[in-house]
Amino acid sequence: MRRFYTILLLLAFVSDLFAQKPVVEIIPIDTTGNGSQMKKERRLPLPTTDDFKSIHRDTTTTKLQKMRDYGNIFVRVIDAFDAIDTNYVERIGYNFTAMLQGTSNIEFYSIGTRDYTSSISFAEHPDFRIGPYFGWRWLFLGYTFDVKNIGRKAVKSGRKFEFSIYTSMLNLDLIYRKTGSDFYLRKVSGLGEEAKALEGSACHFLDANVIGAHIYYNINHRRFSSPAVFSQSTIQRRSAGSWQVGLSVTHHDIHFNYSALPSELLAENSVEGQYRSLERLKYTDYSLAGGYAFNWAFHHGWCLGFQATPAIGYKRASAKTVIFDDTDEGSLYESRIRNKLDEIFRRRGNVNFDVTGRLGIIYNTGVWFAGAFGVIHNYNYVGGGMHFSNTFGNANVCVGFYFQRKRGE
Repeated sequence: MRRFYTILLLLAFVSDLFAQKPVVEIIPIDTTGNGSQMKKERRLPLPTTDDFKSIHRDTTTTKLQKMRDYGNIFVRVIDAFDAIDTNYVERIGYNFTAMLQGTSNIEFYSIGTRDYTSSISFAEHPDFRIGPYFGWRWLFLGYTFDVKNIGRKAVKSGRKFEFSIYTSMLNLDLIYRKTGSDFYLRKVSGLGEEAKALEGSACHFLDANVIGAHIYYNINHRRFSSPAVFSQSTIQRRSAGSWQVGLSVTHHDIHFNYSALPSELLAENSVEGQYRSLERLKYTDYSLAGGYAFNWAFHHGWCLGFQATPAIGYKRASAKTVIFDDTDEGSLYESRIRNKLDEIFRRRGNVNFDVTGRLGIIYNTGVWFAGAFGVIHNYNYVGGGMHFSNTFGNANVCVGFYFQRKRGE
């Protein structure tokens, strides 16, 4: 801005230098009436500093107006995602939220024969993290510290990242999880008494990476408010429910380390070969979900909410998971079709049921709130005579308050 006014001053100085040599405009004038003309000079004023300031001011005003227009469009889009029936849902009268949250993560894995005659399940010791969060409407950002494993350098609790946005219309979950080393044998069945006696012992049998995205649409979003329980940005004043439909894509990559298992677990067992045949499971899950959610406003300020969304998932396995065994039966054309269908639906792909559930209770005065809520995801894979299941989620407790009152509230 300083450079701009310096240029203006230089222009004004130049105009003073040429003040004795005015710029003229030649105007023909007929003074005799017979067509003869004379020439008359008219001095044209040179632009002043104020003229340049006026041009700059007009340009700045236009840019500011465009920015306001874009801002209004952005606000209207956000409001469309949060359209509500005020007879059922009350908006919070503040712009921002401060919250302290404690989180405990849970994780279970199970591997067994396809006929369920034997299975081994593993679980991670639950951690406990606590930290501050700050939110604007339904967007929260924060960081939690692992207070359970302080000083336990040998224990790795893994990496867990879940980013969620809950609006009245849409729910969005982004997930990234990597297992740690704090696992133990949770349950052993069908492998004999000696193997069952190993339950509870430490065992780092697998390494798993899961990354995915889930999106759900609340059909009755004007009366049912998912944020009332799970992001505390509204208050459910009257009980209401909604059907939900959604899509999700998750990628799973699991490595099994059989050398880490106790030697007694699979020793002299007829299914040992089946278990050891599955050393790596890598697949992508494409799911179509449909379920129901309900918020029960059982007392002023109180709300109990649950959501259950089962999903039909098609699992597409990587070639690193399976070994192909082509056959030559029938004609070449029939063999190609049969092998292709077999590849899609059995060897490298199969259809299974998954489920995502949420449960929470909240007390909200419109000024401060406190509550507890949790979410759990379950995925299943069947192939090669084996079945595999992984379940993970988190449980949370929170307390917080709102600040910076909205205009007009």
